[in-house]
Amino acid sequence: MLTGYSGVIAIVLLMAHLMRGLNMFGVAPLLLLVVEDFGITRAAAGLLVSLPMLVAAAFGIPGGMLVARIGVRRALLLGWVAMALLTLSLLAPDFYSMLALRLALGFGFALIVPATGPLLMDWFSPRGPWSSTP
Repeated sequence: MLTGYSGVIAIVLLMAHLMRGLNMFGVAPLLLLVVEDFGITRAAAGLLVSLPMLVAAAFGIPGGMLVARIGVRRALLLGWVAMALLTLSLLAPDFYSMLALRLALGFGFALIVPATGPLLMDWFSPRGPWSSTP
């Protein structure tokens, strides 16, 4: 599917993965505030950083199988919606609801990462100007 939109697709995917990294580690500077606000231990607050990575690692292969079953575009949409749920963190009344939102973030990662490769393979020719093959 090589069209004039290949550059747009590349930029959107790059920005999505940059936002994925920011969403993953963006909570780290705020952990002391979370500890104070929710009255939890620092170890429990550390789950806010580690839980999405653990979920993404545990569901990476099932996420890839789901991508193959429902298609790349639907999987990316579902993954981005799951990641967008993180914006509700501001409204989280307690630690467990914030943890559930971080859990959804991990599920979103587990769909986005395995869907990126097939999407790039669909949109870019192996012999394009960005390729290292002659």
